Amino acid sequence: MMIAVAAFGFAACEKTGDDPQGGGGNKGGKLATPELTETHTETSITVSWGAVENAEAYIVNLSGKTYNTEACEYTFEKLNAGKYTIRVGAKAEGYEDSDLAKIEVTLTGATSVDWFTQTVSLPDVDETVDYGEGQVMVYQPYNGVKALWKGTGVDDITYALFESATAEQLTDTEIKNKMSTFENPAGALELINSEEGLEIIYGGCKANTNYTAYVWVKNTEGMEFFTKNEITTSDFDIPAETQAWIGTWNAKTSQILSINVDEKNGLLYDLSAQESNFTFTITASTYGPEMVVIDGLSVLGEENPTFGYIDKNTLTISTNLSLGYDANGNNYIWLPCVAVDGELVGLNPFNSEVPAHTLTMAENGTVTCETGKFGVRFNDGTEAEAEVVSTDVFVITPDNLLSFPGIEEFPAVYRAGAMEVTKAATPTAKVLNKPAKNYSLMNTSVVLR
Repeated sequence: MMIAVAAFGFAACEKTGDDPQGGGGNKGGKLATPELTETHTETSITVSWGAVENAEAYIVNLSGKTYNTEACEYTFEKLNAGKYTIRVGAKAEGYEDSDLAKIEVTLTGATSVDWFTQTVSLPDVDETVDYGEGQVMVYQPYNGVKALWKGTGVDDITYALFESATAEQLTDTEIKNKMSTFENPAGALELINSEEGLEIIYGGCKANTNYTAYVWVKNTEGMEFFTKNEITTSDFDIPAETQAWIGTWNAKTSQILSINVDEKNGLLYDLSAQESNFTFTITASTYGPEMVVIDGLSVLGEENPTFGYIDKNTLTISTNLSLGYDANGNNYIWLPCVAVDGELVGLNPFNSEVPAHTLTMAENGTVTCETGKFGVRFNDGTEAEAEVVSTDVFVITPDNLLSFPGIEEFPAVYRAGAMEVTKAATPTAKVLNKPAKNYSLMNTSVVLR
């Protein structure tokens, strides 16, 4: 913490009383303790006191540093936000130093500075960013927030974007502890300190939602600045292709997957014929008009959603994705059980989401469904086709162990194979709300208007 100090009024306080000893020793007794008052701004503190009888000078202590003055006030400038304790004592030749008086002051920090600014805005429609190495992202004003940072002498930075409703439940300290840093801070700081500044885009935002963009910076003089800006993402219209899928669906599978646990051989898998009837709902996702939330596919029941992408008349339902963490740090995750080249190999987490089911809707509304298929490459470079035989919600514990939620005894049984589906009803709205898990933005439904 950097502290700049300035003592105003170089004339000593008028000395009161006489020194009966004429200097030397402390036979004059102990000086009285100063009585302190203070005034402060966002970034400065002035502490004042009345003249102490027989005092010749005063010591002022802040953050372990001691300053000397003959004046009856002291000013500390360029202070960062925080709680400060200032101590003042009187001294004089021939007298015992006084006890230290103490006063505490809390500063909020600067609300604006002349060496850094943050400006937030929404992306343009289809705003495309090429991050290199084939990674191209397309942002929309309903799913992204832009932040432009410009500064002079900025030496450190952390940043974060929160839903404003969530941020209101957190203290500034909690927010600062959750903020992100750059992998290459030197490169980022160089751009921030340039004339153009540095612009970033927060992706994965909800439509029609208020967000708060936070940023903390420190300059080369040690001054800190913590600021925030609010912005609301735009809304979007739900296209006809998406609305055609929204509703409640009756489904049937003709196979089950049994998973047993063997102490010697680990997990044992068995695929057998058995019908299973169930229902699931499809609702529009807040992530974008081409995405939907699917809830009810899990044997655990509702409020364990996954999501899907719509392309014209095709819905691809995803798996191999995290639902979020509970209070104990358990990761609720959709995992696929796959077969490779027709051979069942079991549960397998991949590097990214994979298709669990592919549904195609005909013009008359009937739907056909296939299990998800995708290509895989092994460490030796060979390639094969993988098929998702079954998928459901599992738990990865903080110790990286696999757990089977909702399963009281083994074997654990899950639905498997392609689904037969027919539409049952069209709900007007459904909003998922399960406090135990922190759902990803994609798995949050919107209300149809």
